[in-house]
Amino acid sequence: MKEIDYSLRKLHFNFEAILSIVKEMNLSKTVLSEKIAEFSTMYTELVKTNNTKIFLFCLDSLYFQYKSSMMDLHAMENNRKFIMNRMYCDYYKLYHLIISDLNEKGILILELKTYPKYKDLDILLEYNLDTIVNIHGEILDILYKLYEKLKTNKASIQEHMDTKTVLSISNFLNTLKYENGILENQVILYINYLSFFHFSQKKMLIKLYSKMSEFNRDMEEYMGFNRIISIDDINSIYSESNSREENDYSDSDTSEVENKIESKSTQPEYKSENEEKPNITADIIEMKESNVQESGKVVENGKGENIGIQESGIQESGIQESGKVVENGKGENIGIQESGIQESGKVVENEKGENIGIQESEIEDDDKTGSTIIGEVVQEETEE
Repeated sequence: MKEIDYSLRKLHFNFEAILSIVKEMNLSKTVLSEKIAEFSTMYTELVKTNNTKIFLFCLDSLYFQYKSSMMDLHAMENNRKFIMNRMYCDYYKLYHLIISDLNEKGILILELKTYPKYKDLDILLEYNLDTIVNIHGEILDILYKLYEKLKTNKASIQEHMDTKTVLSISNFLNTLKYENGILENQVILYINYLSFFHFSQKKMLIKLYSKMSEFNRDMEEYMGFNRIISIDDINSIYSESNSREENDYSDSDTSEVENKIESKSTQPEYKSENEEKPNITADIIEMKESNVQESGKVVENGKGENIGIQESGIQESGIQESGKVVENGKGENIGIQESGIQESGKVVENEKGENIGIQESEIEDDDKTGSTIIGEVVQEETEE
């Protein structure tokens, strides 16, 4: 029971912290609007006295800065409206849910107070902050009433247990404890609903306030910049460290982002220092040297005369008997069987069984549906 009382007080103080963030955001929005207005005023005054083409070209960057800042502020303002709209949505729907449940179950008979109807399709509609505070206060009041009812029920059970007829009303007391336990779980459930809303809302508000604070620091940096930009300043955005005060709500660090960008620009091609780049050319040469057999060997015929040079014979990957010397029917060397892929370089015989030539490269397709004959059968007249 004490845990429920503590939880309710914790919800109250946490909502006060949420309201403090909202108020700080509203103040920050006003300050940013005033600073952006200074850009507009400065541009208008400079254009009046410097309206030549070249000066208008130079001053266009100032107008761009003004428009860019306005777009950033507008985006943050829409984000703020969206969060505030969601806050009212959460409390409005939870309030109606609690009233409906309690009245339906007869736990408490409560009057449903009138609040502006929430419009699901209009997500940027901003409801009055006082309305949000009031409906949140109504929810807490209901939870306090349920807590008081819990304490009353528990006191009633204890009072019955203090009588001398406990034995006869044991089932009655068990039922009272059971119903009181259901009510207690119901209160805890509503507290957890509200706790989740507080957590998510606070997280979103802190994130947005952090962006607004960062934007405010950037604006001050622009306005306080007191030197002319030259070629020497090109890389300063990554090398210079900005001295900025840490904010209680801020969880971002601009220098960390800059370091990440700089590290990406100098990142080596290979992740590991020990990892070597693959030398494809060296691998190919090594493969060829390991597979070549007796390349460049002189071939003689039956009479001891040199008839040619045995070229590279490679027997890997389906290549068979490349560079083999071919003899005719009389045992004389008549040629060299060239690169044979599968049945490439097959010896062709005549009707008498004598070798008359060599069938050149025959390559089969991958799908083995047919073959392509490269070259024709070379015939050589044989002496009778």
